[in-house]
Amino acid sequence: GKHPPIVTLDEFDRVQELLGRPHRPRAKTRSFAFTGLIRCGECGFAVTAEEKTNRWGSRYTYYHCSRRRLDYHCHQPYVQVADLEQQIVHFLEEITIPDKFHRWGLGKLQTVAEKNRKAEGAQRQSLENAGVSLEKELTNLTKLRIRDLLSDEEFLAQRQQLERDQVRIAQAIETLAKQGSRFEPERMLISFSKTAASRFTAADLQAKRLILTITGSNPLLNDQNLNIDAQKPFRRWSKTANYSDMRAFMKDVRTLAAQGELTQMLTSIQKLSERMDANDGMIAA
Repeated sequence: GKHPPIVTLDEFDRVQELLGRPHRPRAKTRSFAFTGLIRCGECGFAVTAEEKTNRWGSRYTYYHCSRRRLDYHCHQPYVQVADLEQQIVHFLEEITIPDKFHRWGLGKLQTVAEKNRKAEGAQRQSLENAGVSLEKELTNLTKLRIRDLLSDEEFLAQRQQLERDQVRIAQAIETLAKQGSRFEPERMLISFSKTAASRFTAADLQAKRLILTITGSNPLLNDQNLNIDAQKPFRRWSKTANYSDMRAFMKDVRTLAAQGELTQMLTSIQKLSERMDANDGMIAA
């Protein structure tokens, strides 16, 4: 403060604004649902998005090739987000399980689940009874040791065997509990396939991105046409599809689930459901 100022206070405040410091209004950034997911069908580079405003002030979102390849000039045209999303909806409708298979699949799972639930209930009861018996044996064993009817070596050996048996029973009960939910992947994917298209239409940007990630593989944009491969175990259902196709779908789900390849997909579907339920709750409130 002892030296004459080089700039005025107004000039100083203006510089702070230009440097992005306090009181400078930040430029608003736009979020786009599908950037980084789609590749250009001509040059293979990522498809990006931008928002444009026409002379009347209306805003439009376009997707196009990022054109970052230095040795090649990509000629792919822009595509409006509405057209792109309509093509995604068409893809989701193609992988939608037909009504008759949807009802049949859920009914089949319910029947098998009920049958297994009864058998597993009897197994669980038998295991729990065996666990109670082991507890009694351990108690009696301790009493025998207290009365000096068993040596330390005999007591320790028998106790270790009983404790191992307890561990085996606990593990068997835990395995039964996991078996009770083994039909959940099929049920979840059947239901999700049925509702994916309608969910997409009602979803926000992040949810739309998640739906495409769950269902689609290798999306390519070429001449404004979006080509998407169905992510396993999803499939395109033809008009001539029959119950053998539905059984094959359910078998694929079971196989992939057993191999641990559906964990991320099922987690994403659960995350999507929670997000959309939360959004519905906010709208209702």
